[in-house]
Amino acid sequence: MTVRRPQPGVQIKGQTEWHPSQDRQPQREIKLLIGVLEQRAQKIMLMANAVAENGLHGRVSEYLALHDRIAEVQALTALLEQRLSDLPEDRAGPLRAQFEQLDLLVMTMLVRSSKRFFAGLEHETILPLGAKDLFLDEDRRLATIATRLQAPHYADRLPRGILTDLGEASRLIQSAAARATSLPAFD
Repeated sequence: MTVRRPQPGVQIKGQTEWHPSQDRQPQREIKLLIGVLEQRAQKIMLMANAVAENGLHGRVSEYLALHDRIAEVQALTALLEQRLSDLPEDRAGPLRAQFEQLDLLVMTMLVRSSKRFFAGLEHETILPLGAKDLFLDEDRRLATIATRLQAPHYADRLPRGILTDLGEASRLIQSAAARATSLPAFD
């Protein structure tokens, strides 16, 4: 026999009104998503280290794979933020703290690996066709991270030197993008 929950806002005789936020399921989902984010962050860390060490002399496909993984993590981060905002603060507090710590770690790792990767490209004269578009996309990603790092809840938890690294990474990316070419437009 399955028990069906009433629709939100429906009152059953003799019971108080039930609302989805009273269910423990959202918290389990958030915990699961945080676990997935942690696993993805570990994979990205390994990929970012390999890409930064190999630079462009490694495979460009490694950089593109990293780029795709970062996009996945950003989507997961947005989903987690939305889910956390749906929970009452008393229930979201510990989960939010865990999420913010992991989010800060991921952003720090991305900034520092971008800085290392693009520092390796600083004196490259030959860059792949279409690299300019990728580099500018990476610069936009760092601009988004800069905005997120300026949020009040991260102000006192920023790792030392992260804002300097962020500025340096952006400068290196813009320098590489200025030397790179875009994909041709076949209109």
